[in-house]
Amino acid sequence: IPATRNPPSGFVFNANNTPYVSSVGPGQPSPDDYSPTMGIETQITNRALRLRRLLAEKETISRDDFYGIKYDLFYDDELEAIVRLRAFIDAGKSNLPASLHSAFDLLASWDLGTQRENPAAALALLTLEPLLDNRRRRDEVNLIEELARAQDHLTTHFGRIDPPYGDVVRHVRGDSSWAIDGGPDIVRAVYADTDPTTGHLRNVAGDSYIMFVEWDADGTVSSRSIHNFGSATLDSSSPHYADQAPLFINHEDRKVRLDLADVLANASRDYRP
Repeated sequence: IPATRNPPSGFVFNANNTPYVSSVGPGQPSPDDYSPTMGIETQITNRALRLRRLLAEKETISRDDFYGIKYDLFYDDELEAIVRLRAFIDAGKSNLPASLHSAFDLLASWDLGTQRENPAAALALLTLEPLLDNRRRRDEVNLIEELARAQDHLTTHFGRIDPPYGDVVRHVRGDSSWAIDGGPDIVRAVYADTDPTTGHLRNVAGDSYIMFVEWDADGTVSSRSIHNFGSATLDSSSPHYADQAPLFINHEDRKVRLDLADVLANASRDYRP
């Protein structure tokens, strides 16, 4: 089975992509060493492209650098969907009906990001959804038709083609709803389903439980984590049903208390089940 162990680069990653892309430089498994009859997938995801690019940019990576990489919000220029988008944009709008010209111009201005305030991201992701969201993947995609569909969706539900991305994509728990950044196959992964009544895209998959672990120079381990909702996942009456969501949407986390004395000193309740 392909494996990468302690490559010279100093890092290993996987984001649901081929194991033949797991680092940068030597030390990665080669497809030449494995029979094609093993059926090992060879696709590469946007998350893998971004991780490879961002991890390789620096000789050393600080804690802040690592957090920034984990919460990266962009699509990579090498991703097939973006290559197809560039070709569509380069072809110009002469073959488009006049009703799509403004939407085309907005799509052409998109910076490939999924920031909450991004005015072009909602239109772009709705247009490229069948190329970006593996749950709805289609190889045969007419981008003119997809752009028209995206424009209709936004104008119908939001009255404009350029609403801030976070006005459209929402993180919902009970009666609470928050703007969230990220998107399908973004390192800050957000996969959304459409609410047909409101037109909002509701976060249903992707980032959920996240944990950062590190060791100091003396070998002492420490950890921080966050859950997309809270620790009481099934009890809507619990104060912990959604108490971590505001931290989650802001790329924040909480200390994991590993020492018993620390746990007891910070416990909100001490009881015998």
